[in-house]
Amino acid sequence: MVAATIIACNGSELEQHRAFYFHSNEDANSIVDGFTIIKGYASNGGAINCVGSDPTIMNCIIIGNSVEGTGFLVDGSGGGVCCLESNPAIINCTIIGNQASHHGGGICSWASSPTIINCILWDNTPEQIYFFDGTPVVSYSDVEGGFSGTGNIDLDPCFVDPGFWHPNDTPNDANDDFWVNGDYHLKSEAGRWDPNEKCWIEDADTSPAVDAGDPGSDWTAELWPHGKCINMGAYGGTPQASMSLSPSGNIADLNNDNFADWQDLKLFAHKWLHEEVLLSEDLDRNAMVNFGDFAIFAENWLWEQ
Repeated sequence: MVAATIIACNGSELEQHRAFYFHSNEDANSIVDGFTIIKGYASNGGAINCVGSDPTIMNCIIIGNSVEGTGFLVDGSGGGVCCLESNPAIINCTIIGNQASHHGGGICSWASSPTIINCILWDNTPEQIYFFDGTPVVSYSDVEGGFSGTGNIDLDPCFVDPGFWHPNDTPNDANDDFWVNGDYHLKSEAGRWDPNEKCWIEDADTSPAVDAGDPGSDWTAELWPHGKCINMGAYGGTPQASMSLSPSGNIADLNNDNFADWQDLKLFAHKWLHEEVLLSEDLDRNAMVNFGDFAIFAENWLWEQ
């Protein structure tokens, strides 16, 4: 599950650490999935560095990482992810608050063509994406300042609680700044998951990144109302995805085949009396599958779209 494992690299100028270094011709079968990566510090690729490799990076939150360097080639570039002669796939990631002394606070692409889909890149400095000698293919992503590509937007993603760099009482000295973490679920009037209270909360507004991902991406793990379209960001395509204002689908259509029938009843029965959060069978979203949920299921019996 997204953010279930936090990799706190705790890097510094004296002791540089990053989370992942791909440099042995890794291909798309090398997968980084569902991590929060924070406090990386290196000369390039503060969180993830790819050299001559094409891994898959998905459902990750990459925040508060830094790079410092002289600026020679990729040195000092790629606060979040650095790509040198590499073509990784970066899918449904939230990349925010990363810093680079040279280029690409979020992503640096040098002689590379990474594929970036359903991602949110925000508040990275000096820029969200930097590329030279090769062009990233970016689509259905929310990129601060904008970026060319199908389905891309440049709108405040409306995080529940954006993180920030704390000046540590020395506003003129960035060397001792530290990152204060936040909550990167997207706000939603229909409901968004609160990981601390373990419940769904309705907000006063809805993020433009809800239902804004690639229509061809798999959205079926998102709980109803899901809008039948994946959200951007690290929680998109997962049970923690913020809920949609669209009425598409039905709460009792558990297998998302446009019918509420015996197949869905079998799935429901399999989870009977389970006490667990984020189950699609928990129709009243109270972390218990019981008669309250069965009543909702019965109301929608034989629904068809």
